[in-house]
Amino acid sequence: MPLVSKTLVAALALTLAAPSWAQVYACQYTDSTGFQYKEGRWVPTKFTLERPFFLTVADGRVTIDSAGRALNAAPSQVRCEVNNLTWVGSAVTHSCSDYSSQLIFSPENGTGSSSSSLGAVSTSPKRDSVGVTLFACQRV
Repeated sequence: MPLVSKTLVAALALTLAAPSWAQVYACQYTDSTGFQYKEGRWVPTKFTLERPFFLTVADGRVTIDSAGRALNAAPSQVRCEVNNLTWVGSAVTHSCSDYSSQLIFSPENGTGSSSSSLGAVSTSPKRDSVGVTLFACQRV
């Protein structure tokens, strides 16, 4: 089955499974940059964009399950909150994170970012990459 068909089927399944008062957003990464640790130093790099994903907003907040899928994290490790950040031009911003990654999303703008930074504090010779990826969403 082509990727477009799988994405369409997943969107329909999420939309049908979500309560009628929930909002489902189809999201796609648009740009990604960061650093990889090589030979004892951080090297700027561009990352390959990951596959599209869905976010569900229910009861006024991004659901733990949809945030976990977007972050590739176990839902039990994810925490989400809603912020009123009028100073950034968006009345409501959703922020979800696990121990190493964060997702920020504005349903009003349909934009957000995902970032990973745990590698920055590692002292191991092999460290996780540090980066940020921008995404855009559309309500389905």
